[in-house]
Amino acid sequence: MLIASTRNPTLAHKEIHPHSLRHTTAIQLLKAGVDFATISQWLGHASLNTTMRYARADIDFERQALAQVFPETLAPPRGGTLILNGADLVGWLRGR
Repeated sequence: MLIASTRNPTLAHKEIHPHSLRHTTAIQLLKAGVDFATISQWLGHASLNTTMRYARADIDFERQALAQVFPETLAPPRGGTLILNGADLVGWLRGR
Protein backbone atom coordinates (compact mmCIF):
# COMPACT_ATOMS: atom_id res chain seq x y z
CA MET A 1 0.00 0.00 0.00
CA LEU A 2 1.55 3.31 -1.10
CA ILE A 3 0.67 6.46 0.83
CA ALA A 4 0.62 9.88 -0.76
CA SER A 5 0.28 12.38 2.05
CA THR A 6 -0.31 16.07 1.60
CA ARG A 7 -0.54 16.64 5.36
CA ASN A 8 2.81 15.09 6.17
CA PRO A 9 5.33 15.30 3.31
CA THR A 10 7.73 12.92 5.11
CA LEU A 11 5.20 10.12 4.54
CA ALA A 12 4.91 10.78 0.83
CA HIS A 13 5.64 7.63 -1.17
CA LYS A 14 6.23 5.48 1.93
CA GLU A 15 4.99 1.92 1.90
CA ILE A 16 2.83 0.92 4.85
CA HIS A 17 2.37 -2.79 5.39
CA PRO A 18 -0.29 -4.48 7.55
CA HIS A 19 2.50 -5.78 9.80
CA SER A 20 3.64 -2.18 10.42
CA LEU A 21 0.16 -1.30 11.62
CA ARG A 22 0.01 -4.36 13.89
CA HIS A 23 3.47 -3.61 15.29
CA THR A 24 2.64 0.06 15.94
CA THR A 25 -0.62 -0.88 17.62
CA ALA A 26 1.12 -3.44 19.84
CA ILE A 27 3.78 -0.93 20.88
CA GLN A 28 1.18 1.71 21.73
CA LEU A 29 -0.82 -0.82 23.76
CA LEU A 30 2.32 -1.81 25.68
CA LYS A 31 3.13 1.84 26.39
CA ALA A 32 -0.45 2.30 27.61
CA GLY A 33 0.08 -0.49 30.14
CA VAL A 34 -1.88 -3.31 28.51
CA ASP A 35 -0.44 -6.66 29.56
CA PHE A 36 1.29 -9.02 27.13
CA ALA A 37 -1.33 -11.77 27.40
CA THR A 38 -4.14 -9.43 26.33
CA ILE A 39 -2.14 -8.07 23.40
CA SER A 40 -1.13 -11.59 22.38
CA GLN A 41 -4.76 -12.72 22.28
CA TRP A 42 -5.88 -9.55 20.51
CA LEU A 43 -3.25 -10.01 17.78
CA GLY A 44 -3.98 -13.73 17.51
CA HIS A 45 -0.45 -14.88 18.37
CA ALA A 46 -0.03 -18.58 19.05
CA SER A 47 2.63 -17.89 21.67
CA LEU A 48 3.24 -15.17 24.23
CA ASN A 49 6.89 -15.17 23.09
CA THR A 50 5.81 -13.73 19.76
CA THR A 51 4.24 -10.77 21.54
CA MET A 52 7.32 -10.31 23.72
CA ARG A 53 9.28 -9.42 20.56
CA TYR A 54 7.36 -6.16 20.40
CA ALA A 55 8.74 -5.14 23.77
CA ARG A 56 12.29 -5.82 22.62
CA ALA A 57 11.75 -3.79 19.48
CA ASP A 58 10.97 -0.52 21.18
CA ILE A 59 13.86 1.32 22.86
CA ASP A 60 11.58 3.61 24.87
CA PHE A 61 9.80 0.63 26.37
CA GLU A 62 13.12 -0.98 27.24
CA ARG A 63 14.37 2.20 28.87
CA GLN A 64 11.21 2.47 31.00
CA ALA A 65 11.43 -1.18 32.01
CA LEU A 66 15.08 -0.79 33.01
CA ALA A 67 14.30 2.34 35.01
CA GLN A 68 11.62 0.46 36.96
CA VAL A 69 13.77 -2.58 37.71
CA PHE A 70 17.20 -0.91 38.01
CA PRO A 71 16.68 2.81 38.69
CA GLU A 72 20.38 3.29 39.45
CA THR A 73 21.31 2.12 35.94
CA LEU A 74 19.87 5.21 34.25
CA ALA A 75 20.48 7.62 37.14
CA PRO A 76 23.18 10.23 36.67
CA PRO A 77 26.46 9.25 38.31
CA ARG A 78 27.02 10.41 41.84
CA GLY A 79 29.73 12.99 42.05
CA GLY A 80 32.18 14.10 44.67
CA THR A 81 34.16 12.38 47.36
CA LEU A 82 32.98 11.88 50.91
CA ILE A 83 35.37 13.49 53.38
CA LEU A 84 34.79 12.95 57.12
CA ASN A 85 37.04 14.74 59.62
CA GLY A 86 39.69 15.26 56.97
CA ALA A 87 39.78 11.61 55.77
CA ASP A 88 38.08 9.76 52.96
CA LEU A 89 35.50 7.15 53.92
CA VAL A 90 37.96 4.22 54.10
CA GLY A 91 40.38 6.28 56.19
CA TRP A 92 37.59 7.41 58.47
CA LEU A 93 36.40 3.82 58.96
CA ARG A 94 39.93 2.66 59.77
CA GLY A 95 40.20 5.37 62.41
CA ARG A 96 37.12 4.11 64.26
